[in-house]
Amino acid sequence: MSCLTPWLEIDWGVADVGAIARELLPTLCASAGTEMSVRLALDSVSAVAMVDRGQIEQILLNLVQNSREAHAHTVTIRVSHTRVSHARVSHTDDTGAVGDQNHEQPLGVQLGLAK
Repeated sequence: MSCLTPWLEIDWGVADVGAIARELLPTLCASAGTEMSVRLALDSVSAVAMVDRGQIEQILLNLVQNSREAHAHTVTIRVSHTRVSHARVSHTDDTGAVGDQNHEQPLGVQLGLAK
């Protein structure tokens, strides 16, 4: 499923964000260069979510690049899941009307740098 925004086409799909990070690890290490090491900290539970894989890959590369520019010696990328009680989703229907709906989301995904 894809969604068109004024500036970007988003290609949504169900994916394990931890698996994306594992697959991208060689590229992340190459991006880090020889002065910095990259580590992954993944939960034992899969971090499955509706995401745009290309955007997740770009986020991971940006985290490494920003860490390198900050002269970090080690960067640890943590991927974890979390409970979310409600998510408000805005949408536009075929007539152009905008509406909001509440959706139960049992799991969310957190992605960031770990200390």
